[in-house]
Amino acid sequence: MNRRAALIILVLLLAVGTVIVFRHSFTVSSSVRIDAPLDIVAPQVSVLQNWQRWYGQGVERLSRVSGGPVSIVVRDTGQVFEQAVGVVPEMDGRSTRVVWSRPVTVWQRITGADTSMVHHLAALKEYIEDPRSYYGFDIRIRPVTDTLFAVREARVAEAAVAARRPVLLRALQAYLRVHAGIAGSDSVITGYEPVAGGLVHLVVGIPADRRGPEVDSVRFLALPRGGRLLSGVCDSGRLGALRHAMDRYVTDKRLQLVAIPFVERGIDGGGYALNYPIW
Repeated sequence: MNRRAALIILVLLLAVGTVIVFRHSFTVSSSVRIDAPLDIVAPQVSVLQNWQRWYGQGVERLSRVSGGPVSIVVRDTGQVFEQAVGVVPEMDGRSTRVVWSRPVTVWQRITGADTSMVHHLAALKEYIEDPRSYYGFDIRIRPVTDTLFAVREARVAEAAVAARRPVLLRALQAYLRVHAGIAGSDSVITGYEPVAGGLVHLVVGIPADRRGPEVDSVRFLALPRGGRLLSGVCDSGRLGALRHAMDRYVTDKRLQLVAIPFVERGIDGGGYALNYPIW
C-alpha cells in the first residue's frame, strides 16, 4: 500500500471516528433516593407543570410527549432527543427512587459535558425533602428532652383560650411553690385540640423533674422516652397554617402522633414553636 492510499484510509478512519464521537449516542441513566413516599414524589415528576418548582432554567422549553401516573417522557424544543423520568417505591415504603434516562453522545460522555440529569435530580430531592420549600415552614424532628410535665387542663371556647391560659399557668406555678420538692422549668408548654360542641381541650404544662401529688386538678404527663418531637416555628399570625402543614407532614411521612400537640412560648403573642410528640 502506497503512502497516498494509507493517508486516505487514515483520513477516512478519522472521519468515521469523529462521526461516532460527536453523532453516535446511547442511553444513560441516573437516579436519586428521595425521603418521601411514592404518592408525594410521583406528582412532582409525572405532571409537567410541577417541574416549574424544581427544574430551574429551561423548563419553559419542555413539552410532554407521553407518560402515566408514575412516569413522564419530555422533549426539549431545543433538542431532538427525548428524556424519560420514572419513580419507583423503595422497600421501606417511606422513600422513593427517581430514575432519569436520556441519550448522550460519546463525546458528551467522555468530557462529562452533560450533567443536567444529576443537577435536576438533586434539585428535585432538595425541593421535596426541604420542608421550607415543600410545606412553607421550617419543620424538623428532634429528640425528646423533657419527658415529664406538670399540667392543668380545661375545656373552653376557642375564643377564650388566650384568657384562660394564664389562669391555668398561675395555678401550676402556685402548685410548684407549695410542693417545693419538685423542680420546675422556666419553659411553658401549651397544647390544645378541638373537641365536640365547638370547645377546645386546653392543656398548660411546665417540665418537672419528678412527680408530685395530683391535687388541685394538677396531674403529670410523661412523654414516651426515646420518642421524638416534630417541631415547627412561626410568628404569631401563622399558627393555624403551621398546624395544617405539620398535619400534612405527619401524614406524608407516615408518622405516628402519640400525644396532644403543644406550643412553646405561649399562644398569646410573640413567636411560636409547635411540637408534635411522635414515634
